[in-house]
Amino acid sequence: MQPSAKAVKYQQRSGSPNRQQPRKPQQPQYVSNYRNSQPSQQQQYPKKTQHTSIPINSRNSSYSADSPYASSAMSEYNLRNGFIKKVLCILMMQLAISTVAIGVTFIDKSAIRTFMVENKWLMWVALVVSLASMIVLVCKRDAFRKVPMNYILLFVYTVSMSYLLAAIAATTESDVVLFALGFTVLIVLAVTLYACFTKTDVTKARSIISGLIMTALLVLIFALCFRSRFLSVIYSGLVGVIFTIILAYDIQKLIGKYEQQYSLDEYIMASLDLYIDIIQIFLAILSVRRSTD
Repeated sequence: MQPSAKAVKYQQRSGSPNRQQPRKPQQPQYVSNYRNSQPSQQQQYPKKTQHTSIPINSRNSSYSADSPYASSAMSEYNLRNGFIKKVLCILMMQLAISTVAIGVTFIDKSAIRTFMVENKWLMWVALVVSLASMIVLVCKRDAFRKVPMNYILLFVYTVSMSYLLAAIAATTESDVVLFALGFTVLIVLAVTLYACFTKTDVTKARSIISGLIMTALLVLIFALCFRSRFLSVIYSGLVGVIFTIILAYDIQKLIGKYEQQYSLDEYIMASLDLYIDIIQIFLAILSVRRSTD
């Protein structure tokens, strides 16, 4: 039995399942492929996470332990500290050799003086050897990087310079030598504290150091020409001031926090510079004291 016409119209109005839904227009294939290739909004813009501030300087912070910047800074800090310790150990050995050589002259000053006067050629040999070894270390850049050649050259220079210092101390009164040694120690300690804790960058004062060196050379020329004892004292004082400034300059280069600094493979050069500074300060004080007595 077929339904009547009214029943058919009623079923169409009430949305019965027998009603045929209109077909949606089918999209072309390239449009569906394009939409499937695009990432969703959630994938394209990931959800922001809330970051908490982590103290960088905190020792217990995970940032300071895991960050590559912090680890590289710590490694550089440890390398610089190891470099400073190495330079200071070498410098202490050099100063110990020179101090022992000077101290030997206090045992029997007259006998040692007689020996050095009778063997003046040893002083000339020591002078030539010290100059030659220093020139090789300074001018030949690879010499102070090659082990053990750099240690051998530095040891030869230190021994020859120590012999020259012993010869000078043998011809000087003991109290004058002791005064120069004590005053040198005080100056070195004061300059070290100043160079380590000051905010002034002494490594930028190269022009001032150059000007003082030129002034000292002019005073030396006048002192040699006029044979003036007063000019000799002024020259010795200028040399002491110049090498005091150079000592602060070299200490700041050693620390490595300023414009000029030693590289990590220049430990022989750094110890040589500091040794020369201290010896020149000692000789300047000794010369001033001998001239004023």
